[in-house]
Amino acid sequence: MSTLIAKNCGAEVFSYEGNPGLIPYIERVHELNGVTGKAHITHALIGPRKSTAKFYVRGNILASSMTEMEDEPHHTVANVAVLNAKTEFTRIKPTVLVCDIEGAEADLIPQLPLDGLRAAVLELHPQWIGQAGVKAVFDAFTAAGLTYFPKASEGKVVTFLKGW
Repeated sequence: MSTLIAKNCGAEVFSYEGNPGLIPYIERVHELNGVTGKAHITHALIGPRKSTAKFYVRGNILASSMTEMEDEPHHTVANVAVLNAKTEFTRIKPTVLVCDIEGAEADLIPQLPLDGLRAAVLELHPQWIGQAGVKAVFDAFTAAGLTYFPKASEGKVVTFLKGW
């Protein structure tokens, strides 16, 4: 996703990835597509405070997450740095947020300084965050002046825009 955005939109892109095995792959994809320097990858997660967290790496990379799951066994546990989300937002000053954070959206999104965003696209995980979590995400974007944009949303992937 970071390569696509950097290449097609000409934007500077900052990505955070918890899976240590994906970092070299993502860096190589950036290099092969000529976006090194425009697309940045940091092996870290973002959260409410600077810390570390366990990241459960699974054979199915899409199932890797910060949650230990009995039905999705992991093959490794990585200790990953967690960077303070507000500090990172202040540093990079994002105008668009794209995220798929496997259920952490209900806790993280309401804590972010979203006012500088003009758009956001994220995958919701209602099976983990429930109705209250979905409401918390929608309320946070609404409070920041972004509105659900159905034309660019599909299923659990939702888009919020300012001024449409």
